[in-house]
Amino acid sequence: MVHLEDAARVRERLRDRSLSGSDLKVFWAVVSNVEPRKGYAEVTVKHLADQLQMNYTQTVNSIGRLQKQLLLVKWRDGVSGQSCILPNPKLVSCGGKSKRAYLWKLFEQAVNG
Repeated sequence: MVHLEDAARVRERLRDRSLSGSDLKVFWAVVSNVEPRKGYAEVTVKHLADQLQMNYTQTVNSIGRLQKQLLLVKWRDGVSGQSCILPNPKLVSCGGKSKRAYLWKLFEQAVNG
């Protein structure tokens, strides 16, 4: 589910050139890889680069800019050890209110370290 609460912030980051079109391409690729039951994408940056036919370094840089703007975070699942990317639950999430609250908690933990 796409939430429009922070969509204006994304538009502003495009306008002030903090983000580029390729950054949004990476963001939506992450969203398309989100596992609906989990709410995050179990995907590596290399897989995203291959999927988008982008240079690996360009993909890494895009993810860095997206993280800086708090549109997504990279983290490692403590149970599976899998590398994951979690889109900001205020923009994109799965499930009801309790699932969204859980995803927000994961997002905050990843941001705060």
